[in-house]
Amino acid sequence: MCSEFKMIPDEDLEYVLESVRARRAVGELPARPARNRSAYPKSVASVVVPLEGDFVLREMIWGYERPWLKVPIFNTRADTAMSPQGRNMWRDSLEHRRCIIPTLGFYEPHKSERTTSERTGRPIKQKFLFTSPLGPLLFIAGIYEDGHFSMMTTQPNACVEQIHNRMPVVLHQDELDLWSGSSYERVFDRDGFALEPTRVV
Repeated sequence: MCSEFKMIPDEDLEYVLESVRARRAVGELPARPARNRSAYPKSVASVVVPLEGDFVLREMIWGYERPWLKVPIFNTRADTAMSPQGRNMWRDSLEHRRCIIPTLGFYEPHKSERTTSERTGRPIKQKFLFTSPLGPLLFIAGIYEDGHFSMMTTQPNACVEQIHNRMPVVLHQDELDLWSGSSYERVFDRDGFALEPTRVV
């Protein structure tokens, strides 16, 4: 599961939104120290919400909360959400409240490779950062309710499978309207989506 992604600096969010609204490719972003800021479950992050043929920015908390759960649910499996069993918890959001998470990349731990934690000296899973080789941004499909969002996940493609057994539903910028529309399930197959993994030192 994905529990960390690189946030877009606040100074660049309006530019990204305007590019999305104009269906214009997002160009290179200026280098900023805030580039290293990450979001984790319970973090507040900016997401793009489709609204009457347009897109707007909303700040939301990462993770759905339920009274019977100690931790929020921050990933939603596409296959579960589409199944009859997923109807009660996810289907209403999937059908009516889809959103887009703009990021600079997402992190996944390697399923078997280990490294040593600099902080504790103990073995931990090696972390990898996935970015796009085609541009500065990655868009990730999400759903939301009551000011909280969850990241959609799917079967890994060949690039991710060697590292992790799931992947976020990453989107090309020209697929944002598809995810926002009635044929949204077409984005769940991410075979062939180019990603660039980098070992985090």
